[in-house]
Amino acid sequence: MKMDKEARQKMYEPSVLNDAPMYPYGLQLRLDEEALDKLGEDQLPDVGGTILVIAKARVTSVSSNESDSGKRRNVELQITDLCLEAADGEQPTKVAAALYGKAKA
Repeated sequence: MKMDKEARQKMYEPSVLNDAPMYPYGLQLRLDEEALDKLGEDQLPDVGGTILVIAKARVTSVSSNESDSGKRRNVELQITDLCLEAADGEQPTKVAAALYGKAKA
């Protein structure tokens, strides 16, 4: 999902290119205190670390448009269920509990 160099150059002025986001808008999740509490997360992960994000989402909008400049497609998703895990998968039953309401074997 990371933008390639050419796409970033088209999107941002050269003077801000070094500080410009590497990923397109809408791909960042921000979890506040309340969300972390609901997820049962007591400890914060290390900055630069990797975690596994598993989610169930409801499709809220689908659109397709064709114009002189080409075709565009868009899908909007509302995350309804979310689970965070260590990247090595230490807590597999946590996923089932978050997505299905109870642990599955």
